Amino acid sequence: MKLSLRAFPSVISVLSVVNLSLATLLAVGCGGATPGFAPMNDDLRQSAAPGGMLKRRARAARFWPGERWRAVPLKATVAGRGNEKVSDVPIAWREVTFASEPLPGQTQRIHAFFAAPEASRSGAPSPPRPLAPSLVLIHDLGETAAVASAKEWAARGYAALALDLPGRGPGRGESRSEGPEFTEAALFRVTPDPSASYLFPAVAAVVRAGQWLREQPEADRQRVALVGFGWGAVIARLAAAAEERTKALVLLHAGGNLESGPAGEGLRALPAAERALWRSRFDPSAYEADDAPAALYVGATGAKRFPLDNLVAAARAHRGPHALALSLGSEAELDAPTTAAIRAWLDRTLRGTTGAVSPRAVRESGDTVTVELPADAPARAVSLYVAEGAGSWSGRTWKEVKATRADDRRFRATLPREKDAPLPLYFVRVTDARGAALAALPPAPAVTRARAQRGGR
Repeated sequence: MKLSLRAFPSVISVLSVVNLSLATLLAVGCGGATPGFAPMNDDLRQSAAPGGMLKRRARAARFWPGERWRAVPLKATVAGRGNEKVSDVPIAWREVTFASEPLPGQTQRIHAFFAAPEASRSGAPSPPRPLAPSLVLIHDLGETAAVASAKEWAARGYAALALDLPGRGPGRGESRSEGPEFTEAALFRVTPDPSASYLFPAVAAVVRAGQWLREQPEADRQRVALVGFGWGAVIARLAAAAEERTKALVLLHAGGNLESGPAGEGLRALPAAERALWRSRFDPSAYEADDAPAALYVGATGAKRFPLDNLVAAARAHRGPHALALSLGSEAELDAPTTAAIRAWLDRTLRGTTGAVSPRAVRESGDTVTVELPADAPARAVSLYVAEGAGSWSGRTWKEVKATRADDRRFRATLPREKDAPLPLYFVRVTDARGAALAALPPAPAVTRARAQRGGR
């Protein structure tokens, strides 16, 4: 099964979840608490500035003209509408187009598909329906608007806009959006200036999509998340830098440092000066110093196009509440616990419901790893996944080591290693009572190496 925003409905129908934790960074106590790991945080407002706006660095604002983009009239039109049932839940949908103007005088018509829970049509008075949390679904290279995914999210109570990114390009014959060709070469174009990159109008389209979504009577304008897959995740992260109102991000596979890995082949082919310019504007890692919305980073142990090392580094560097979900297998298909974790994380972040369990801390003492959970966490199982052999996160074989419960809040496991060998690479995975699994990273590599040399002291 190929995994993309289009593929989620088939996964959901099997798992009864949709296609498709939070915390601040901790260094709890001494003895190897995990630096750079973010457990679940119940209150996103802890990282927000007064008025609910996250602080942004001026550098991002100077490049991304978010205010000018929002000032352009939407001139939205409805191309079609309808009602249907998805999993016996009535939803309403409409196809829409709206104007995007990445550069002055360069107006593009952007197509999108919107779906939301259907309002009552009985004619009888009914209490007002609460505004639905909102999603913008952003597809990968070679794809178009994920219509089926938008319908599935609507059946779960979300207002979902499946965006058709600008232009045509390979695999995009059905695209109805105007704009430049969506090709690999266009992604890395920075001449005569950075606005020549396809990513510039793509980010503008996402900002405009969020603006349109916030004006819909079904949608909650304060609870808008961007959900991106592959290059769609890159575009989502850049749009969050350009648009301070984004509440949350779900980034599947692409984190940053795009020059490494197959997806960055076109970047590596650029002259040094152009390569540096592209990285400074379009690599998500260029915005790591900025405060950011709550984010869920989703990766796969068998990732190839976007190396897992880069996703792990992006999760460690994220300035804001965040969580990590690591699927066992290829990036083409998420496993069931990860799919469930995406749903649970978004439900918690945007709806305030109970979310998947994320550890409070991971500690090392010699060969023993202790995983501390929040109080009363409904954890079904805790496992360590240990890499066989040496090397980076990507392209490894992972062996499961099950942890045993030490007390009400702690699980322990022993890392397999030969005498005097350094601690192996591993990650922790906590599965809750509903089968949703979030991951936790070990202490940062420098800390791990130092502790191994001291025998874990």
